[in-house]
Amino acid sequence: MYARQIDSHDDFNYAESTIPQYPLRYSITENQPIQLRISKIDDDLVKLPEMPSELLKLLQSSNKPMLYYRLREPSNYFHVNETTSELTTKTVLDLEALCPRYCKEDGFDAVLTIYVDVVTTHFQIVCVVNIEITVTDLDDNSPIFPSTVPRPYLLKLKEVIYRAGKHVIYQVQWIKMFNRIMLN
Repeated sequence: MYARQIDSHDDFNYAESTIPQYPLRYSITENQPIQLRISKIDDDLVKLPEMPSELLKLLQSSNKPMLYYRLREPSNYFHVNETTSELTTKTVLDLEALCPRYCKEDGFDAVLTIYVDVVTTHFQIVCVVNIEITVTDLDDNSPIFPSTVPRPYLLKLKEVIYRAGKHVIYQVQWIKMFNRIMLN
């Protein structure tokens, strides 16, 4: 994969060059504390099999302070330390709050994507890292029953993320009807 970099020295005559892109994927559960360390980007880049030897040498060299890691666009959710390449959370991520925007149609996980530029001290982009972070569900919405409900009771409930236009009630009615048929 390659991205195109435009040299902005001349507003009308753009010189284009290709910049290598590398994908990284991480997964975290929702409701993790602020400043949770997800990973160290340069350590994971070194492990990629498609990493060119010249970039690999640069990442492993003692001149590592000559590389900087910068988010291409500001993020409300993640922070990248420019010198250490540590990727951390900026806020507590709640899946139910993320889902309207970041959950796929039939998925129950939020997928957030950030782009990190690996830059030299001379502001030359060495590569772009496409980072996909999957936020998985933690059953944190336990039901609360009034004290008037007789005890003991045993309920097995699964947290459901509702989407507009989809109803869970049909499945429940079918199960009730199926149980009546089986009992008769």
